[in-house]
Amino acid sequence: FFENNQSLSALGVAGCNFGAGCARRIALALRSCSKSLKSIGFTFNQLGDEQSAGIIEALVMRPQLESLGLQSMNIGRSECSALGSLLRCTFTDLRFLNLNRNRIDDEGVDALVGALMDGLTICTLGSLHLSLNPNITARGCQRLASLLEYPNSNLEYLHLFGNHVGDE
Repeated sequence: FFENNQSLSALGVAGCNFGAGCARRIALALRSCSKSLKSIGFTFNQLGDEQSAGIIEALVMRPQLESLGLQSMNIGRSECSALGSLLRCTFTDLRFLNLNRNRIDDEGVDALVGALMDGLTICTLGSLHLSLNPNITARGCQRLASLLEYPNSNLEYLHLFGNHVGDE
């Protein structure tokens, strides 16, 4: 279905408790999807770190992807590193990335910002949602500030509410 369907433009999966086998099959399906798939959203799904990273790594094969939502997916440092591979993809069309309600910390922000500021990448990302990641502190926000100053950045929307930034 995924490989042969030339009309599928969006895929959303919410509220599922995936086993390791199911997560591997989803990653394989994402790798074989036709080029029509432009938007993927995974929300409130129960996956382990390895399963989440496998699905994210499969997205690297989707350079035509414009919108990616991974809200409430327990995403942390290792998944941010995997997302960095997607963001470093020279040919990516990704414009919207929603990582709200995860466990991203300052090191995860470093991985994301580092990928977005990679000299080989033309950053098409216009909207980044990192709200309700309470492990992002002032240090992570300072790193995000460098992205806002980066001349090749197309970032127009940065959402950071509900994080522990503090007075700094």
